[in-house]
Amino acid sequence: MPYKQLGNEVLLFATKPWTFYINNMENWGLIIFREDMLIHKPGYTDGLKNIEFTIRMIAHEIAHMWFGNSVTLSWWSHFWLNEGFARFYEIFMTDLIYSNKYHMEEQFVVDNLQRILEKDAVATSLPLTSTEIAIQSSYVIDNESNLFPNDKGASIIRMWRSLMGSDNFNKSVNSYLKQYHLKNTNPRDLFAHLKQNWPAQPEVDLDTFFSDFTEQVGYPMVIVNITQDNQKIILHQKRFLYDYEDGSDATLRYTIPITITKNLDRSYYNLTPYTYFNKNETMVEIPFKEPIDWIILNNFQTNYYRVF
Repeated sequence: MPYKQLGNEVLLFATKPWTFYINNMENWGLIIFREDMLIHKPGYTDGLKNIEFTIRMIAHEIAHMWFGNSVTLSWWSHFWLNEGFARFYEIFMTDLIYSNKYHMEEQFVVDNLQRILEKDAVATSLPLTSTEIAIQSSYVIDNESNLFPNDKGASIIRMWRSLMGSDNFNKSVNSYLKQYHLKNTNPRDLFAHLKQNWPAQPEVDLDTFFSDFTEQVGYPMVIVNITQDNQKIILHQKRFLYDYEDGSDATLRYTIPITITKNLDRSYYNLTPYTYFNKNETMVEIPFKEPIDWIILNNFQTNYYRVF
C-alpha cells in the first residue's frame, strides 16, 4: 500500500536536541529524530554499525506510518501490532534496500531473537497480548511495553513469514492494511488475514497456534531423541525456563512448527514445516526411510523455540 494512498502525501524529517526525552517520534507526516542519531562525522562515529543503526531507526519510524498511524491498535494491550511490525520492517527493509549489505537477517537472530529468548524465560516474562484490564496507566505502558512488543513481536512475525512464504505474508499484510486503514484493530483482525493466505501444510489449528505465541507467556523447548536404528526421532516439549522453581507456570504447552534438515536432503532453506507439534500431544514421532547421520531442527532459527 503506497504511502500516498494513506491520505498524506507529505513525509518530512526533523531533528531535535539530543537532550530531549524521547529518542524519535513517528508523527504522521513529520518524523522527529534525535539529532545525534542522524549526524555522522568522520572520526566521531563507530563506522558501519553506527550508520546501520541510523538506517534502521529511519526504517522503523517510517514503518509506523502504516503500523500505528494508518492502522492503529484498539488498546495498549496489543502494542506489538505497532512495535512488532515496525521492528520487523526496520530489519528486513534495511536488508532489502541495501541488498543484504548489513546482513540484517543474521544479525536479527543474535541481536533481537536471542535477547528476547533470554528475557522470555523468567518469571517476569510477559505475553504479547495482555488483557485490557492489565494495562490501565501510562506507567504500565512505559515500563512493560519495551522489549516484548518490539523484539518478541518481530520474532513472532518473522516466524509467520517464514512459515507462509514471503509472497503469502505480503498479501496478508497488504489486505490487512487496506481493510483497516484509518481504523482500530486487534490481533484477531490480523490473524483473519494471515489465515486467508496460509498455505496448505500439515494439519494445524491456526487460531490455537496464533494464540499460543501471543496470549501465553514464554516459549517451548523441543527435546529430540533418536532411536537406536537412526530411522526415527521422538519429540517432546516443555516450556523453557532458566529456573523451574521461580513461580512461573511450567505446565504451558504450545503448537510448534517443526522444520527439519538432515544429511539425506540437506534442505536448509526449506522453511515449510515437516509437521506441527500440537499442544495437546504428549510426543511426536517422525520416521525416516533411511538411517540418518545427523539432523537439525528449526532451520535458521526462524521459529520461536529452542531445541535440545
